[in-house]
Amino acid sequence: GYSGEGTLVDLGCGSGRLVRKLAPFIKDQGKYLGLDVNQSLIDEARDQVRRTGGRECIRFETVLEPILPCEKRSVDFLVAFSVVT
Repeated sequence: GYSGEGTLVDLGCGSGRLVRKLAPFIKDQGKYLGLDVNQSLIDEARDQVRRTGGRECIRFETVLEPILPCEKRSVDFLVAFSVVT
């Protein structure tokens, strides 16, 4: 499982439901990157995280290409719960 120390990428993050639950467990060395094709959902995710005391280790990006915007070997966990819903 995710220990809160590595980099977690949430492919198809939507409105950020997962990160709102994970945020208290992300440690100083941990990072979360939420990716989605829908800019409106990314905006909502940012707002939701901001309202709940967002942290710098949490960020969101819109992606339109099937390429992760991450450096090689920089991702420790990849989740994709709602990619095709």
